[in-house]
Amino acid sequence: MKMFGRMMSCCVALLLTFSSVSAVRRKLNSITDLRSVGFGQSVNEHSFRLLHWFANAVDINMNGDISLTFGPNSGDYGSHYYHNNEQLLEPL
Repeated sequence: MKMFGRMMSCCVALLLTFSSVSAVRRKLNSITDLRSVGFGQSVNEHSFRLLHWFANAVDINMNGDISLTFGPNSGDYGSHYYHNNEQLLEPL
């Protein structure tokens, strides 16, 4: 009887763990949705925008495989080329 109680407790704990993990997964459609998640600390605006850009730059299929939505070999990086016109940075 004691063994049954332990097994039942483990099953309940496992069920609660799985249900809490599945409840956390939701689809975020905008930066506003991303802000509502809360990461336990404040996150700056640049980080939100970078994460939003990345989320739009990749596709993740049902198997969890990640593919890019742009062609890096063609020089298309989902952004634009930044020039050093003011010569603020040393040439590479």
